[in-house]
Amino acid sequence: MSGLQDLDTRPAAVTPEPVRVVVFAPDDELRAWLIEELSLMTWMGALQLDTLTSTDSLDPAALDLLIVDLDRMSAADVQAIATRSWSAPVIAIGTMRDRREYQFDQVLGSGLTSRELKTAIRQVVFDRR
Repeated sequence: MSGLQDLDTRPAAVTPEPVRVVVFAPDDELRAWLIEELSLMTWMGALQLDTLTSTDSLDPAALDLLIVDLDRMSAADVQAIATRSWSAPVIAIGTMRDRREYQFDQVLGSGLTSRELKTAIRQVVFDRR
């Protein structure tokens, strides 16, 4: 059986305007991995990448995607995301404790792969445009 069936043959999703991504991941290892993976995604076009240590400094008007470390979020940060009034998509990485309290567009397990991250970003950023 050929592995060609697994290839994504959709056209590249390069955008003329920069994609603004904010990473909220207190875990140093996860944050470094996310930054590295995002910087390698040339199909995204120009990338404006920022990291946060708290949702207090989050500017919803200045982002196209928020990626959060679900396992390290404080109760206040969870509440800020759960009650958000802005529409930018949110990808959470980790384990959901109570599905009702979250408004995430995608939830990925903590053992996610590069491919899973890329697929989730395509779905929540580019497929909804």
